[in-house]
Amino acid sequence: MADSEKGPGVCEFDPDALQLKLRTTLAGRTEEIQPVVRQIMGFLKEIGCAEGDAYEIELSVSEALANAVLHGCQGDPEKRIAVCVECDPDRGMLIVVQDPGQGFDPSSVPSPVEGERIRA
Repeated sequence: MADSEKGPGVCEFDPDALQLKLRTTLAGRTEEIQPVVRQIMGFLKEIGCAEGDAYEIELSVSEALANAVLHGCQGDPEKRIAVCVECDPDRGMLIVVQDPGQGFDPSSVPSPVEGERIRA
């Protein structure tokens, strides 16, 4: 795991809108997920940006990274995943996970909140 401004892509969002930043990369290996999650959660805790939502954020980041390793990198440790975190405790946070996978068109996936896909 190495900090980097470069990765499979550049995380693009307004750098003036959110102030505090963490950028890191990891190889497409499951063993690298939890150290990065701990790094992100430590950063968010230190700046007071995850208060009251730490569990949900940690779960979401873990799932996003697992997805990136499994689907984006297809388990190839030579492929890299970029993670960018920007946060302002008063305005909110943005966490971007980029992997080298092909991606998909979200409009081609059925809505998870309609019809039979809703869980009671």
